[in-house]
Amino acid sequence: MLDRREANSAGAPTGARLPGGAAMALLPLPQYIPVAGPFGVSGFSIAAAAGIAAGRLLLGRLLRARPDVRAEAVEVILPALVGALLLGRLANQVVVPDLRWHQPLTWFAASGTSLSYAGALPGAGLAVWWSLRGRPWARRLAVFDALAPAAALAVAVGWLGVPALGNPTAVFRAPLYGGIGVQPIQLYGAFGFAAIAAWLVWAYGRSDFPGQNLVTFVALMSAFRFVLGFLVPAPPLVPPWSAAQAADAVLALLGMGASLVLQRSARTDGAPGSDSAAVDGDAP
Repeated sequence: MLDRREANSAGAPTGARLPGGAAMALLPLPQYIPVAGPFGVSGFSIAAAAGIAAGRLLLGRLLRARPDVRAEAVEVILPALVGALLLGRLANQVVVPDLRWHQPLTWFAASGTSLSYAGALPGAGLAVWWSLRGRPWARRLAVFDALAPAAALAVAVGWLGVPALGNPTAVFRAPLYGGIGVQPIQLYGAFGFAAIAAWLVWAYGRSDFPGQNLVTFVALMSAFRFVLGFLVPAPPLVPPWSAAQAADAVLALLGMGASLVLQRSARTDGAPGSDSAAVDGDAP
């Protein structure tokens, strides 16, 4: 039988394991590649790096229409990645406590089961917000709006390397692992997050208020992860929800609530000629 596992991270709850084997990714990536001594990289890290590269390329194209925020959007990429890693690792300890304070190398582990989405998302957001301190509120939101489609694409590509399998299923042509058909959650996740990225790309330049892409990103990504959570084996925290789904539900509600607040604020403060109105108008 397939084991039930705790929720993981970077996006996916840890899924099934082959009998006698480790949780497998959809792509044929090695689970661990030694580099030098105790240092090495995981297969998930390779997929995540490819996702970051794809997101960076998309960001460059989007910023061609917004030269006014190009420099700021590029300079916050590194702080965002560091913030996501640090807070994602710390939040993961609530579910899978694999960090050992006396073993520094465990602090920076980046695999499909060592990062928490519920920690990585606010970690990246807080790092970007701090890096843009001193800038006007609407300008900060304009930077977030540019980053949102790139982040969604990065997650979509990185999801292909998440070492997890879905619930057993009798769906036609389901992938077989150990003779058991399982839900191909990597494909579901990759296509779903890519669709969200495509929507955000289309919406960029058509926003009604500063921050619309940001809150749409948070709401859609979290809501989709919540639905995806029903297809993976994970112990329930608030039956039938897992811990990851509970966090996703909270983030989705926060995204929707923030959208209403920002929209109302734009209606009252976004008069023509105001600072927010000047930043909000994305070039076509």
